[in-house]
Amino acid sequence: MKKEVFLKKWEGHIIDDWCTVVSDDFKAFARSFRSYMGAIAKTCDASIVKFHIGHYDLSGFLQKDEKFCYFSYSVPRHLPIQTKNAECVCGVLYREANDTDDYHGGANHFTSLADMDTAISRFLAGLAAE
Repeated sequence: MKKEVFLKKWEGHIIDDWCTVVSDDFKAFARSFRSYMGAIAKTCDASIVKFHIGHYDLSGFLQKDEKFCYFSYSVPRHLPIQTKNAECVCGVLYREANDTDDYHGGANHFTSLADMDTAISRFLAGLAAE
């Protein structure tokens, strides 16, 4: 999914919360997020090697050559999605990992949904996280 389409579709959207089960709205967001992450991976010559859809949260690993990048995003509950917010509560966490089972890897970095493509591309290219 193209960045502009993803951001336009989800900016300010409040995901339906069905409490004990995930809503169809969240499932649609998860599909869009995975597609957007796939587009990011493609632009930096990486691949999604693991993708997990949890209870209103998403996580996974990208791999480029021998480098792994773990990412995680928790959908805000009862609040609008803020695609330009990079704070730890609203942003996307990413960090270096040793492999697809390393959930305790390098230092945490946060970026917004809007800047995720640039941040992760730079990270996988070996440039310092901003």
